[in-house]
Amino acid sequence: MSERCRRALEKLNLHGLSLLVEKGDSVLFTSREKQLKPLLQAISILGQAFRGATVTDKAVGGAAAKLLVYVSAGEVFTPLATKIGVKILQQAAIPLEAVKTVDHIVSDDGRPCKMEVLAELISNPKDYYIEVCKQLL
Repeated sequence: MSERCRRALEKLNLHGLSLLVEKGDSVLFTSREKQLKPLLQAISILGQAFRGATVTDKAVGGAAAKLLVYVSAGEVFTPLATKIGVKILQQAAIPLEAVKTVDHIVSDDGRPCKMEVLAELISNPKDYYIEVCKQLL
C-alpha cells in the first residue's frame, strides 16, 4: 500500500467517513452516509470539478466504479473493492489501491448488490448514472 493510500484511509477512519473526495490539498466533499448516496451527491455537487480527483471510498464495487468512470476520477483508494469494481476501473485506466478484494458486495439478504449487477449489464457509464439516479433518487 502506498503512503498516499494509507494516509487517505486513515483520514476516512479517523473522521468516520464513507467518502472523501480531494484534489491536491483541498477537500472537495465528505460524507458519512451509506451505499451509493454519497457518491451520487458528490457527482451532483461537484460536476466537472470531480475530474481528476482522488477518491477514498469505504467500498468500491461495480456500481461505485462505474460512477467513478463517469466522472473521470483521477485515482481511487479503498479498504474494500470487488472484482468487477477493479475490472471497471482498470478498463478505464483509473488507478485503484484496495486493501482487500472480494467477489461481490452483498445485500442484507445475502445476494449480490443489485446496483453492482446493473453495473455489469450497462456498459456506458453515463447510461448507468442515469439509470441509478432513476432507481435511487
